[in-house]
Amino acid sequence: MKTLEYTPRILTLISAGKKLEAVKMAKDLYGLSLHEAKEMIDSYRPGGLNFYTTFELNTKSDYTPEIAKLINEGKISEAVRKAKTTYGISEENAQKMIENYPQSKTNTKPVESTTPVRQENQRTVNTNEDLLPYCCPNCGSNQVEKSIGGKLEHAAAWGGAKLFKSAVLGDYGGLTGGAENEIIKEEVPFQQVCNYCHRTFHASKSQIEAGKYSMSRRESARLTEAYNRKLKAVKDGEVNKIKEEASKKLSRIVFAGAALLIGLLIIATCEHETTGAFGLPAYTWTFMFSCVLIFFGLLGVVVEGTGYFGKLSEANEIDKMPIQSYAINHKA
Repeated sequence: MKTLEYTPRILTLISAGKKLEAVKMAKDLYGLSLHEAKEMIDSYRPGGLNFYTTFELNTKSDYTPEIAKLINEGKISEAVRKAKTTYGISEENAQKMIENYPQSKTNTKPVESTTPVRQENQRTVNTNEDLLPYCCPNCGSNQVEKSIGGKLEHAAAWGGAKLFKSAVLGDYGGLTGGAENEIIKEEVPFQQVCNYCHRTFHASKSQIEAGKYSMSRRESARLTEAYNRKLKAVKDGEVNKIKEEASKKLSRIVFAGAALLIGLLIIATCEHETTGAFGLPAYTWTFMFSCVLIFFGLLGVVVEGTGYFGKLSEANEIDKMPIQSYAINHKA
């Protein structure tokens, strides 16, 4: 259990309506998380005590044997009432105290909880799984970062907070930096992108730190394996499509080669010259037609042949590519 004082400076900021600055000051002064600092400022009531009581995780000494026994027996409601009367705290703080009770490694009975996140954290403690802190919910990869869209959203949220502060709260000072940036960075969900499966989703820094996107290594490996199977099917489909395009070029090569051979055959057997107008020598129509066949036939063989071998090379390159490398530029 920890008791924190609302210092005169914090109270001055709260009275002046500068809640964001008060949150930042409490965060910096007591080394709290942003969530805890916001909770401290939100809990202040004018005319009340100038102290805020919170409960730290893994503080076994503050749990009386009676409270610990009720928690271990799963009697959560009774444990909350007992903590409320024992420490003279609000029901909300008593409930948080009970939820934060550290589970021992031998205790496999899950404790009741009011939130799915807390239950998930308890399952993690009980099974003693090795967690990855930040994983993509689609493919289990930890190759996640803020996207370009997320950076634009951050700029828009920051600008909106500044506008609200100046126009609504009447505070025109400190239009750069300040507590708004701290709130936005940790509390506002921004677009994130997974560089492995290219899926985008929204998550805030505080959600990530709270474990919303944490995942056991086993679950991460299972999701990644499932995604890789799906991606391999996409990869095989792309290879087959490229080979089909190559086969179409092969038929054109055969047609162009046939034209080339016919032209060569004609030119080898036909008369090349004849007597034209005014008794001048001229090429025969058969000879000129065979030249046209040879030209376009040779051109078709070269162009389509180059394309055919290029497609085959592309298909073979993709086919041999490791699935991890393929994932960088493709998605299932």
